[in-house]
Amino acid sequence: MRILAVLIISFTLQGCVAQMDAMAGLGVISEEVSSFDGKRVVQVTPTFVASDGKAYATSSKVGAIWSEAKPSEVLLVLEYSSSSSSSDVYRTYESFSVNINGEISTFEVHGGTDLDSGSYNTVSKTIYTKSTAVVTISLDYLHRMVEAEDVRVRFTTNDGYEDGVFHENVSNYGQEMARARIAKFLDLI
Repeated sequence: MRILAVLIISFTLQGCVAQMDAMAGLGVISEEVSSFDGKRVVQVTPTFVASDGKAYATSSKVGAIWSEAKPSEVLLVLEYSSSSSSSDVYRTYESFSVNINGEISTFEVHGGTDLDSGSYNTVSKTIYTKSTAVVTISLDYLHRMVEAEDVRVRFTTNDGYEDGVFHENVSNYGQEMARARIAKFLDLI
């Protein structure tokens, strides 16, 4: 009876984690038709990559955008969110590197990093900031990232770099990580 109760509580908490991610806009998958050219666009909002360090996840997140207009390419969206109360308010992304089973590829950021400070909390008097950049990779390469057993990533910024463990699907807390959400994104393409 105890085992049944533990299983029910475990599944309930995992469902709550998934709901909280969606409410926070993490890893939300959407599909639409462009009003400009009538082409289908699929995207997944940035979500966390597992960390092999002390934190359970990297502070940078990864999302993706695919369009029928350029079906062999994917834009990877790199994002860092912070606030004015942090010492690291913005990050300027320079590149994104991927290590698939020991084979390393580096992708340069296109068009710089968008630095946004458009959100303000009047109660805490805090300005929320977001740094966003994109890199272009091939759709085939993204499939390789999702299918490989050992995939590490590196976010290179003006402050140095941050490494993540992309091949992890779920965090210790039951949160789906970037790989799991991008795999579901790829299923829609």
